[in-house]
Amino acid sequence: MKLNIFLIFILLLTLTASAQSTNTKLLSLTRQRDAANSKYLDAINKYGAEHGNTTKLQEEFVRISKELKEYKESLTKSIPDVPDLNKRSFFQRIKDFFVKLFSKSNDAVASVPTPESQETAVTETIVITPPQDKTISPEVQKKLNDISKFLSLQPVMITNQDATDMVTILGYNKSGYSTSKMLKRFQKANRLSQTGQLTEKTKEKLLENLKQMKEALKKWGHHKEFNKDTLPLDEMLKKSSKFITNLPDLLDKNGKSINTKGLLDKLTFAESSHIHKYIEKFKVNKISGSIGFGQLMPYTAKELGVNPYDPEDNLKGCSKLLSSNFKFLSKYSKDKNDLLSKGIAAYNCGPYRTAFKKYSWDELVTSGKIPRESIEYTIKIKSSLFLPLSKAEKDWVSSKGDIKMLVKNGYTDQLKKDGYL
Repeated sequence: MKLNIFLIFILLLTLTASAQSTNTKLLSLTRQRDAANSKYLDAINKYGAEHGNTTKLQEEFVRISKELKEYKESLTKSIPDVPDLNKRSFFQRIKDFFVKLFSKSNDAVASVPTPESQETAVTETIVITPPQDKTISPEVQKKLNDISKFLSLQPVMITNQDATDMVTILGYNKSGYSTSKMLKRFQKANRLSQTGQLTEKTKEKLLENLKQMKEALKKWGHHKEFNKDTLPLDEMLKKSSKFITNLPDLLDKNGKSINTKGLLDKLTFAESSHIHKYIEKFKVNKISGSIGFGQLMPYTAKELGVNPYDPEDNLKGCSKLLSSNFKFLSKYSKDKNDLLSKGIAAYNCGPYRTAFKKYSWDELVTSGKIPRESIEYTIKIKSSLFLPLSKAEKDWVSSKGDIKMLVKNGYTDQLKKDGYL
């Protein structure tokens, strides 16, 4: 009996010593890896000082640092079977990242630590070239840095002051608005309970919106502003308008067929004057929370599967929404003109109103069963497409709308003939 107890005691001592030895070795390797990782960060910062653009590199560093943190957390649990650090693979990924991101050239040189063994790390030279004509402006870089700071937080860590800064970055700030009021606007735009309180769902949505904004800035950040003068807007409109798959086949007053690109062009101009982002921030409606070229609501954009902060994706979302309106309202429209008019109006006020199902477009205009804004919005876009206007539409413009708008769009002769001028 005594012998058995003694043997068990010896076995426990052996296991304990073995575990301690394993943990000590693993912790030692981790410290070496952290040191090499620090050298890697220094190389990134050196590159940034020379070339003024470290965004993609810093993001990769943050991602790898997160892996390090998770690994160290597993070490603290003293689990003997933690997998090998595999440092060679780790730093090979860093090297591959550099080579993939930049084509080989003699224009710039950066030092990236590449360990030859688990015990020591040596410096290997890799030749890289900075991005050409894609330099992110200082204003955009600052915004990216601010966003990255918040995206590094877990939702539970977000404070009221953080929330104030986050909704300000997202464009919901307005003179005289309290944090609670800004949060209510943000919550409304994201279909959350409008409490004005910093709930867990609100925190998650704040981070989700910031992530989308960051993705858009990374892609288009070499432009200070996103508008027709800085973006290839004509090309974007042509590409995105293909998602309007069921445009009613109508002729304008000159006998030419209207097309999807023309409709998307006029609609987005009515929504945003073709401004997606100013130097300071994205074009966000302070009241509704709609965003960018097509003034998409965040929750609508999510349903459509697009990023509302990305100018090209925003236009794609506009087209998909218009196409969805035409499909739904085709059951309640008597002809092509009726369908086009309702589809455009529905973009402004939503397609699921009972009035759209019960009345024709001219009846809606005459009776005012939908918001005045939506009627004026539709007539404005139709006139800019040079589509013939009905008597109900011209009567409405004469009594409630802006007749100068029709004159500007070439309707003078028609208006004189019909007695409106």
